[in-house]
Amino acid sequence: MMWDGKCDGLGCNTACCKGCSCCMERKHLLDQKEIKINELKARVLELVARKTSISGNEGLRQEKEQLEKDKVKLTSENSRLRGERNNYWHQGKELYEENRELKEYIAELEKAVDFLNSKLTTNQEENKSLKSKIMVLEESARVLKTQIGFSK
Repeated sequence: MMWDGKCDGLGCNTACCKGCSCCMERKHLLDQKEIKINELKARVLELVARKTSISGNEGLRQEKEQLEKDKVKLTSENSRLRGERNNYWHQGKELYEENRELKEYIAELEKAVDFLNSKLTTNQEENKSLKSKIMVLEESARVLKTQIGFSK
């Protein structure tokens, strides 16, 4: 059916005259419904955005909680490692001091050994000297015995 430019009185179901009161009313109703639809779409988008934001906030909250747990765990681990390090440092310091004392003691022992070796050498030389004197005295005593006629 072709439009003849006249209103059919049925709200222009067959064709719109774009000017009669029923068309204008219908256009006004459609415009209001379109505005309402656009408002509802905006509201839906706002709610979706809010839900995403809430979900995002929940995710951020959970991530923050996990980070706090990790921080506490790492702080504890750091304290433990610092304690171990300090313990090892003190042990190292004690070992260094003990090593220094042992080196001093070894040096004293080496001096004592050197002194005793020199004494031993001196005593051996004196022993040789005494042995040679004893031999001379024994020889002299034998000679004297033979001269005196003392025999065993």
